Amino acid sequence: MISISPASKRKFRGMAGLVDVDPRSLIFLCAPQNVQKLAQRAHDELMQNVILESLRFAEQLVGSEDARDVWAAEARVMRANALVVLGRGAAACVDYLVARHYMRNCPARCGMETHGVKLAELDSMIDYLQFSLSKPKHDSHVIKSFVIQNDPSVCIPDTLQIMAEGQGVKTENCKTAQIRTRLENRKRDRRWAIPRGEMLFLPDDDSEPYIVKANGPIGRFLGTSRPNVVRELLFSEDALEKRRGNSSGVSEGNTYDVWECFSRTDDKSRPNERARALLHTMHTVGPVLVQVATCLKNGKQQSSVVLKRRSPSAEELQQKEWCERRQEWLALNEEAIFQATPTFTRLIEAKEVDLGKMSRW
Repeated sequence: MISISPASKRKFRGMAGLVDVDPRSLIFLCAPQNVQKLAQRAHDELMQNVILESLRFAEQLVGSEDARDVWAAEARVMRANALVVLGRGAAACVDYLVARHYMRNCPARCGMETHGVKLAELDSMIDYLQFSLSKPKHDSHVIKSFVIQNDPSVCIPDTLQIMAEGQGVKTENCKTAQIRTRLENRKRDRRWAIPRGEMLFLPDDDSEPYIVKANGPIGRFLGTSRPNVVRELLFSEDALEKRRGNSSGVSEGNTYDVWECFSRTDDKSRPNERARALLHTMHTVGPVLVQVATCLKNGKQQSSVVLKRRSPSAEELQQKEWCERRQEWLALNEEAIFQATPTFTRLIEAKEVDLGKMSRW
């Protein structure tokens, strides 16, 4: 194991060290010359505590890899080691998970003397990082009455604004009392609709992403005549809180976001490389639809209520905030990285228009 500097140990208290990678090992001797040089530079910079430079070389190394390369696991480990020292635990955990997956599924490695030792080191690091990421983050949230927060006449202004956006009620230059009256009238006149919103369409070719209105059969947008499409949960703060150990998830009466995508069920479609990069998936094929729903948490084991749906922009999917959210989700949901049908995936009817309550997973 590689030793960690005192400053880094203060960040990762209780961790013994990083997973050791020897750039002069037999693994790298069979790699191309440029790969050997990158591995050596990434290792040397890490040893000299020049972490950003080590990360830069490790990024280039990962960019050169193919899952079938014998050294692919080491490339991921070298990047993960630098990320750990920089305090980016979720991103490091994902790389360690991918490295472990590569090691377990590479026939050329199984007979190596150090194979079991490397897997044990990875297991230790993954366990530690997942434990550090599993601390609930919403224990300070005040529990609010769901009944009150779901009532536009008395809910807090933030929830009122989300309701108005979800119902298409104009709020510009309007006072809070006016917004309340408009929403109250909608409920009284039974004009309160299930929010539908828009979706971001990610083509599987070179054409640019664009926004579509979710007002027709989903299969029509995806270009498929099959009866079902795949619906995958990409991120949910409520579900993530439960993975962190908070059995109730987000506190009652609070709002939270749910990110999900829709794609084809067939495996004959060409891989959607852009969607895979933006959504951090390894198995997405064909055109993809992406949507974000804002939900109001209900208690008593009942489903949350969808207040608003919207389309994220392609730029939003490239931002650091989304990347960190998705990395934490993957770090605590390992099956979402490798399985073609992860736990949070469902088949739904392609003819379905109203997408239903997003928390039913």
